[in-house]
Amino acid sequence: MNFSRALFLSLGMLAANVALLPAEAAFFNLRGPQGVDVDGMAFGSTTVGGIIATLTASSGMLNQSGNGFGVNNLPGAGDDPDVLDGVLGTETITLTFNVDVFLDQIQLSVLSAGEEGSIAIAGGIPISLTDTGVGNDEYNFNTGNSVLTSESIVLSWVSGNGFSFDDFSVFGLDGDFDADGGSDGADFLVWQRDLGDATSLAIWEANFGVPPLSAIATAVPEPSGSLLTLLVLQGLLVGRRRRTA
Repeated sequence: MNFSRALFLSLGMLAANVALLPAEAAFFNLRGPQGVDVDGMAFGSTTVGGIIATLTASSGMLNQSGNGFGVNNLPGAGDDPDVLDGVLGTETITLTFNVDVFLDQIQLSVLSAGEEGSIAIAGGIPISLTDTGVGNDEYNFNTGNSVLTSESIVLSWVSGNGFSFDDFSVFGLDGDFDADGGSDGADFLVWQRDLGDATSLAIWEANFGVPPLSAIATAVPEPSGSLLTLLVLQGLLVGRRRRTA
C-alpha cells in the first residue's frame, strides 16, 4: 500500500471517530443525590458535570423523600411535601443555571389522568404537562428551548393531586457539544448531526477556539493538529527514502 493511500485511510478513520462522538446531557436526579443537595432548602444548588442548577421553591421549602420530590408548604394539613400541589396555593419550582443550556428532558411521576402541570421555558408560553399513561411521565424538548444564564425554567402545578419532579437533563450551550474541552470543528459535526438549530450554532460560532466554561461529560478526545502534522511528516520521510533508495 503506498503512502498516499495509507495516509488517506488514517485520516479517514480519525475523521470518522470525531464524527461519531456523542453529545452528552447533564442528568440531574432529584430522587437521588441532586435531590439530597437541596432537600430542606427554600433554594439550593447542585452540580453535574460542571453545570450548576439552582432550584427555588415558590414558597415553603424543597423536599425529597423516598416517595418523591416536591415543595413542602408547611404549615398546612393535607399538603403533600413530596409533590407539587395546590393545597396552600400554586406550588412552583424555578430552575436557573450557571451556563447557557437547552432543556433536554424532564420526568414526573404520580401524575394521573385528569391532572395537569405546566412548564415555562425562558419566559415562553407555558406548556401543558398531562398524564402520558405510564408510571413515570417523560417529556422531551427540542433544541430550540434554550435557557440563558439570565433566564429560567418554571415548573408549576395546575390541577389535581400533584406530581413528583423526579429528574431533568440539559445540554450545555457553550459550543463544546462533544464535551472534549473546547469548541472546534468536531462540535460542528455534532451540531450538524444532532442539533441543527440556529441558537446553538450561533453560540458555537461565538465560542469557536475558546475553552468552554464547563465540560458536560468526558468524551473521546479529537485528534490534535500535532498528530495530523506528525502523520504528514512521517509520510514525506517514507516517500523520500523510497525515491533515494
